[in-house]
Amino acid sequence: MAHPTRPTLPTTPAASPSSADEVRPDLSHPEADIPRGEPWMKLLMLAIVPVMLTLVLPRVLLIPLSLISVALFVASLVMLSRQSRGQRTGGAK
Repeated sequence: MAHPTRPTLPTTPAASPSSADEVRPDLSHPEADIPRGEPWMKLLMLAIVPVMLTLVLPRVLLIPLSLISVALFVASLVMLSRQSRGQRTGGAK
């Protein structure tokens, strides 16, 4: 027996959308709520790799790997700032 204060959902097959009637998000909208990998974020994650390598490689490589990591980190910040500036001004990413 259904609870009197709760609305019951229809159980007919017509109530559930078929694959042809499925609602799809509008991909043309710039703020579409679709998870995606940002290029700057991938570069930021890549900046962690040289730091991790310093833990297992000889100490001679500490400074070159650190410089590579810093360069990747700075490049990712530049990419992020350019992307956010493009979104603020209405330009392309």
